[in-house]
Amino acid sequence: MSNELTVSETVEKVTDFISKQEDSFVRLNENCLNRLDFIKEAEFAKQLLMANGYLLDTARMNPDSLHAAISNVAAIGITLNPANKYAYLVPRKVKGQLQVCLDVSYRGLIKLATDTGVIKFVKAEIVHENDNFKYNGFHVLPEFSADVFGDRGEVVGVYALAITVDGDPLVETMTISAINKIRDDSEAYKAALKKGENSWDYQNNVWVKFDGEMRKKTVIKRAFKTLPPSKGTEFVLKAIEVVNHHEGIDFDKPKELIEITYTDEELKEYQRCIDEGDFFNLFSLKNSLDPEAQMTLHRLCMPEAEKGKKGAQNNKFAQDMKEAANQVESSLNELRISLDSDDDVNIMEILGDCSQWTKDYFLSQLTGEQQQIINTME
Repeated sequence: MSNELTVSETVEKVTDFISKQEDSFVRLNENCLNRLDFIKEAEFAKQLLMANGYLLDTARMNPDSLHAAISNVAAIGITLNPANKYAYLVPRKVKGQLQVCLDVSYRGLIKLATDTGVIKFVKAEIVHENDNFKYNGFHVLPEFSADVFGDRGEVVGVYALAITVDGDPLVETMTISAINKIRDDSEAYKAALKKGENSWDYQNNVWVKFDGEMRKKTVIKRAFKTLPPSKGTEFVLKAIEVVNHHEGIDFDKPKELIEITYTDEELKEYQRCIDEGDFFNLFSLKNSLDPEAQMTLHRLCMPEAEKGKKGAQNNKFAQDMKEAANQVESSLNELRISLDSDDDVNIMEILGDCSQWTKDYFLSQLTGEQQQIINTME
């Protein structure tokens, strides 16, 4: 803290600076879904500043960054109320300069998304190696269970689940290596790492100090890119842009385009399975595709639901796929038993009901010796 001003004098000066932003705050907030009370938000900002001397000194030395942070509060429509834990004012080094930044938590991103009227529920879960997790497709509910009081092992990934107002599940997954790559590309993280893992900068870097929240926030940000367009979606994307900027992720850096890859044969098979209700073979086809291809084929092939019945249609699809998963696993177990007992007739009967994608899935789950037997029979 500077010797020129006492803490109380600094608080008074910074508070006076915030109070002069009322007119611009109101203008920025007037078109947001969440209308904020400037007097209350100014008081919340004052509380945050008084609770963190480093933040307060940063605001005194760089008032322009404080102005930008308060403006972002208004433009996004996210409250600084500490009780809600949606957003905070934090001191961060951005491109080498200490700044006051608006940090929107993963809870805050969820709040913004649900306020759009497009999403009614969102959650993110960290998955460990000893947990039970099964990804059933982009539009199908995943299966997840964990012994929260036992040894869950190392973190292997994170998934996010959103439920639209129509009842559609939207599922996004990321491996821990994919999340760590985003972390490692962060300018703020790289700068802190250069100073050593025992340095103050490293120990207080957001990716280190709040690693669990950052992992959840990363997959939620990715999931929100698939939100259906609405009036409120722009405020979610604005929040993500603000967060990416001060976390050191270059928002303007050219991104590698995601190539959605599926073949004509996969498209025809997906459509056949939908038309004929062949969810048994659809299960293996879906799991051979990447999430973007799954989402695209689902949209192309699913019949349009009657007005007000889309949620029911998606719930039925999810149930059909869950039953199909059980049928596939049951057939696989029966196939293993038949192979071990040399029951060629039953083997041929089981494989006779399978598409090439289901056969490929079965082969991937069998031993080398069992695979050789099937390849010899065909």
